[in-house]
Amino acid sequence: MRVSWAWLSDWIDLSGVTPEELAERLTAAGVAVEAVHRRNPGVAGVVVGRVVDVRPHPEADRLKIAVVETAAGGPTRVVVTGAPNVAVGGRYPYATVGARLPGGVEIRPQAFRGVTSEGMLCSAEELGLETPLLPPEAREGLYRLPDEAPLGADVVSLLGLDDVVLELDLTPNRADCLSIVGVAREVAALLDRPLRATEVERAPEPGEGGSPSPTTGAAFSVAVLDPALAPLYLGQVVDGLSVRPSPLWLQNRLLAAGIRPINTVVDVTNYVMLEYGQPLHAFDADRVGTGRIVVRRATAGETLVTLDGRERALSPDDLVITDGARPIGLAGVMGGENTEVVPSTRRVFLESALFDGTAIRRTAVRFDLRSEASRRFEKGVDPERVELALRRATALLGRLAGGRPVGGIVGVRDEAALRRYRPRTVRLSLDRLNRRLGTALDRAAVEDVFRRLQFSTAVEEGPAGPVFRVTVPTRRMDVALQEDLIEEVARLIGYERIPSTVPHLPETVGGRTSRREAERAIARLLQGLGLSEARTYVLVDGEAVRRFPIFDAEDGRVGTGVGASDGGETGAGGQRSGAEALAVLQPMHEGRTHLRRSLLPGLLEVAAHNRRHQVESGRFFEIGKVFHPRGSGALPAEPVHVAALWFGLRPKAVASGSAVAGRGGAYDFYAAKGAVEAILERFGIAARFVPAALPGLHPGRTARIEADGAVLGWVGELHPAAAKAYELIRPVAFELSLDRLLARRRPAIAYGAPPRYPGVRRDVSFWIDRAVPHEAVLETIRQAAAGGPAPLEEAALFDVYEGPGAPEGRRSLAYALVFRHPERTLAEADVDESVRAIVAAVEAAHGARLRGEGPEQGKA
Repeated sequence: MRVSWAWLSDWIDLSGVTPEELAERLTAAGVAVEAVHRRNPGVAGVVVGRVVDVRPHPEADRLKIAVVETAAGGPTRVVVTGAPNVAVGGRYPYATVGARLPGGVEIRPQAFRGVTSEGMLCSAEELGLETPLLPPEAREGLYRLPDEAPLGADVVSLLGLDDVVLELDLTPNRADCLSIVGVAREVAALLDRPLRATEVERAPEPGEGGSPSPTTGAAFSVAVLDPALAPLYLGQVVDGLSVRPSPLWLQNRLLAAGIRPINTVVDVTNYVMLEYGQPLHAFDADRVGTGRIVVRRATAGETLVTLDGRERALSPDDLVITDGARPIGLAGVMGGENTEVVPSTRRVFLESALFDGTAIRRTAVRFDLRSEASRRFEKGVDPERVELALRRATALLGRLAGGRPVGGIVGVRDEAALRRYRPRTVRLSLDRLNRRLGTALDRAAVEDVFRRLQFSTAVEEGPAGPVFRVTVPTRRMDVALQEDLIEEVARLIGYERIPSTVPHLPETVGGRTSRREAERAIARLLQGLGLSEARTYVLVDGEAVRRFPIFDAEDGRVGTGVGASDGGETGAGGQRSGAEALAVLQPMHEGRTHLRRSLLPGLLEVAAHNRRHQVESGRFFEIGKVFHPRGSGALPAEPVHVAALWFGLRPKAVASGSAVAGRGGAYDFYAAKGAVEAILERFGIAARFVPAALPGLHPGRTARIEADGAVLGWVGELHPAAAKAYELIRPVAFELSLDRLLARRRPAIAYGAPPRYPGVRRDVSFWIDRAVPHEAVLETIRQAAAGGPAPLEEAALFDVYEGPGAPEGRRSLAYALVFRHPERTLAEADVDESVRAIVAAVEAAHGARLRGEGPEQGKA
C-alpha cells in the first residue's frame, strides 16, 4: 500500500511530524513502513510554458525552434527541440536556464547549429515521472500539460512531485489500512489527533431514494441469487457524464499510489477505493441491455472477456455480475469488456458491494488475476463503507465529469447474511491485561487507548477490578479476542514502554528430555550410516496422502487415505485404509492442501528435487511431527515419527562408473531394514519383520515392524509405479513411531565379565522358497536349538543369494550360529547334534534343503 503524504494530510493534521518520524512510529506500532519515497527525483526551476510559435530549424531538418512564454504577453524565450509533438498553444514543462533535472543535470544556454536554446521543453521521462503508469501518448515526445495549467506555475507542485510516499508492508490482518482513511485513523490514534473529517462527512447524502431498494433507480433493478456470497450489493445510475482525462490533482494522487490514470469515471472509482478501501466498478449502463443486474454463480460453459481482453472460461465456483442474460463482470475481480466505460459513455451503473472474500480469492487465484479490488475483498472490506463509498464516488463524478444521479440507490441487503459482519463486543479485565503485559496500567490509561482507537467502551466492576466492555467497529475485523485488545493497548502505549523482566521460573538443572536425547541418538545413528537430515513441509498434496502408508500412532495400525472415498477397506495383512487426513480450509497452494500423516511424501519431494538437479542417488531421513485426526471437534494427535528414504545406486557402484542400475548396485530392502535394526538395537528392542501388503509399496518387499504385539512401523521398497512417478531408481524407505519406540525401550546395556568359555560358530546355508520370510526361519532355528546339548547364544542372517544357479523359485539364506555353554567348554559332538536338529527342523518346517546336498545344490 502506497500512501501519499499530501493525501493523508487532507484527513489529519501532520504538522510537526516528518515522514521519516511517522514511518518510525507506524512501524513500531506494527504497521510496517517499508520505505519512504520522495517523488521529486531532483527537479527544480521547471515551470509551465506555452508555445506561441513553432518554425523549422534553418540548418537541421529534425529540429524545430519553439518560442515559449511563461506569462501571458510576457517575454518569450527561444527553445530548440526535436520533439515531434510540439505545437502552437500547447503547454509543456519548461526548464529555464539554471533549472535542474534528475541526475544532477543543470540547464545552460546551448547552441544547436547556430541557434541558441534558452532552456528546454521536457518529456515525462526527463522529469522522472512514473512513465509505465502514463498513457502511451504521454510517454512519447514532450509531456503536454492541461490547457488550464497556470502559466509560470512550478511544475514540481503542479505534478505533485513535492509529495512523499510511504510504502506500507501490511500484515494480512490489517485490511483496515488498505485505505487512506484507515491509515489516517491509525495515525490519529498514534498521534492522538482528531481527523479533519470522517468518511461520512465526505460522502454527501443521496439526493433521492436514500435507503437501498431492489426496485427503484432509473429503471434498473438488482437481484442477488446467493446472498451468502454477496450479502450487500448497491448501485447508483449516473447520467450526463463526460468521459475525459481526469484533472491533474487526481492523476497525481493515483500515480503516487501506483495506479495508472485512465479517464474521469475509472479514475474516480479507483480514487474512492484507495480513499475508503471499498472497491467500486462502473458499468456502461447503455450496454447493460436488460436494465437488470443479477448477481449469481456462473454456470458451466459460460465465458466472459474481461477488461484485459482475455476470454475466461467460468465455473460454478465463480461469482459473476450479469445483466440477467450474460455475464458482464467477475464479481470483485474485474469487469467485462462488453460493458466497459469508453469515451462515448454517457451513463453508468456504479456498483459498490460486499462480496465473500474466500470466493473472490478462489476466482482470482484460478484466473491468476489478482487486482487491487480482489486484494481488498480477500482481506475483508468494511460493510459500513459500502454505501458511503458509493455516495462519495457519485459526488465526485458530478464534480469532475458533469454526472448527475438518476433515481436513488438500488440494491439488496440480506440481514441474515450480514450478521457475521456486525460489530463485536469483547470483555477484558484490567487485571488480565496487566498480567499479560507485565504492566501496571490504570483504568484511565486503558480507556484513553480505546478512545483514540474510536472503540466504544463501557466499564463495569468485576471481582478483580474494572472490566472493559469494548465494542469493536466493523472496520477492525482483526480484533475479536481479549488478546487482540491487549495487543492494541500494547501498540498504542508503545512496546518500548512495557518493562522487560526476566520470567520468574524455578531453578532447574539444564538438560535435554529423554525424548530429545532419543531424537538426537537416532539422528546421529542415521548420520553415521551416511544419511542426510531433511526438514520438509507439514502441508502436503492430498494425492500423496492417499498414495502411501499412514501409520496411526493412536491404534498402531497402518493404512492410507484422505477421506471416506477410500471406503475404509482393510488390505492384505489386516492393514487399514480410509483414515481421514486433515484438509486446510484455505490452502495457499494446490500442492499444500492437507496436514501430513506420514513423513514419506516430504522425503519423496526432496528425492525428486535432487533427481531434477542430476543427483543420481541419495539417502535422507527426517524426524518430525505428523497429524492424525481424533474425531469431530478434537485437536489432532501430533505424534513424532522417524522416516528415511534411499534411492539410486550405492556409492561404490557410482564410484566405479557403473552406468546401469543393476540389482547389485542399487539400494534394496535390506539397506532400509539394516537401518531399522540398528535403531531397534540402540533401544534394546527385539522386533519381528512381518510380510505385509501396503499401499504404494512393493507387494513382495514390504514388512510391518512388530514388537510386544504392537506395530512400530513399516519398511519396504516403493511400488515400481510410485518409483516411476518420482523418477527414482529402486527407492526404499521405512517409517517408525518414536512414541512406540520409547514405550518399549529396554534399560541401558549392562556390562559384565567376558565369557569364561569359548564359543563355537557354525554356518549353515539353505535353499528355501522365496516366499518364506527370514524371520520365520530364524524363529524355527531358535526353537530347534532350545533344550539341545549346545546352547544357542546367537543366530544371525549373514547372506542372501538369488543370483545365477539358484533353483527356480528359491533363494539361499545363510545363517551364522554361535553356541556357548556358561559352565564348560562345548564338545564337538554336542555342537554337531544341535546343528543337525536345527537343519532337520528347518527342512521339515519350510521345505528347505541344506546347500551342497541333494539335487538342488545349484551353483554359487
